[in-house]
Amino acid sequence: MPSLKTLAKNAGSLIRPGYLRLPLTGSPSSGKTSVKTYLEKLGFTTITEFPAQIIDEYKRGLHNLHPEVDMYPFNAENFSRQIKAEKELKRFKLIIPDRSMYDPEAYFRKFGIPLPDYLEALPDNLYNLAFAFENLPFVNDGIRYEDAKFAEEIKDFFPAAYNSHGVETVTVEVYPCTKNELTKEELQVLAEEKEEKLYEAKLKQLLIDKSVEKRALFIINTIKERFPEAALPAGV
Repeated sequence: MPSLKTLAKNAGSLIRPGYLRLPLTGSPSSGKTSVKTYLEKLGFTTITEFPAQIIDEYKRGLHNLHPEVDMYPFNAENFSRQIKAEKELKRFKLIIPDRSMYDPEAYFRKFGIPLPDYLEALPDNLYNLAFAFENLPFVNDGIRYEDAKFAEEIKDFFPAAYNSHGVETVTVEVYPCTKNELTKEELQVLAEEKEEKLYEAKLKQLLIDKSVEKRALFIINTIKERFPEAALPAGV
């Protein structure tokens, strides 16, 4: 099997005229995965976030790979999965990865740790555009090892990693929503809930869902504006 450095050097072969690679990037708990899931349901081809997947496997005792144990083997596995997924999907005209081959650089730069040779070997301009998410209030999902302070400190390292490789980033802002924006149907569902705690929980989730939808629509509209030739899912 080729070394990771060789795979990285050859990553430029994934770039093809007329094919779009538009990753989502940003701090942990910034809402990327929720938006990716929304876009997936609309028919977009996406790639999962592998660091979270690997950490979940670590917590289940499947291996000893964790960034707090050793960044280098953890990211070697992350990179292997990322480039494999991008190669397997290279026939698709439009792909939206949840993080990409450039994202690990943000963590190495944040910690002041030298980049592994395969990240150093990555070509520039592997992606057409990246969507950099503004931070949301931090939520620990039981997998994350970071906290709110870390999420704020690392935020600017993500667009910097992409920009250093010639990839423009577009900011995906937080779109707070209010009860006034709910549909009649959604308000009716709320009205049927008599218990205050359940009412508040449902309202909170509805407003979160609205915010996710707004962020996803911003991404879709940006794609339409910047890449009018893009092959979007039917009905989008």
